[in-house]
Amino acid sequence: MSLPRDPRSAIASGVKRYVGAVCPEHPELGGERNARSRGCIGCNRARMQRKRAAKPEFYREQSRASYLKNREKHLEKTRVSGRLRRTGMDDATYKLLFAMQDGKCAICFRGIAGRTGHADHCHETGEVRGLLCSTCNQAEGLIRRSGFSAYEFGKRLMAYLEYPPARYLE
Repeated sequence: MSLPRDPRSAIASGVKRYVGAVCPEHPELGGERNARSRGCIGCNRARMQRKRAAKPEFYREQSRASYLKNREKHLEKTRVSGRLRRTGMDDATYKLLFAMQDGKCAICFRGIAGRTGHADHCHETGEVRGLLCSTCNQAEGLIRRSGFSAYEFGKRLMAYLEYPPARYLE
């Protein structure tokens, strides 16, 4: 029986993928040789590194073309994985919160363009508070770093705008 071309279909159909011979070069990786590629994970990795080193421009161009072809999918995947890593919010929760806020910033109520809302979260507890536009997210971060509470900062800002120091120079 010949092996299917796709390794996932081989697993699904119950066909054994591995020859069972142990690779003497990479026993730390489990050492099983793959029947299709005639090498273990380490051997295949080393072979690809040699090929890439021999023709770096070819593989660089191939990688660039693949990225440009799938740019939106790549950017979305990067956004989703970054959000999950930083805030613990998966894509389903993000979509739910986006819909709950009607696609608007939780502070200024302006529309959040596409999927670029910033998940505002507490850096101490990790609790997600809502989605913000870029401007409000930056302002919130700057106010927190000022050392004042948002209320105190707002009072000082209002006093400054009402009585600017330069007015009293004359």
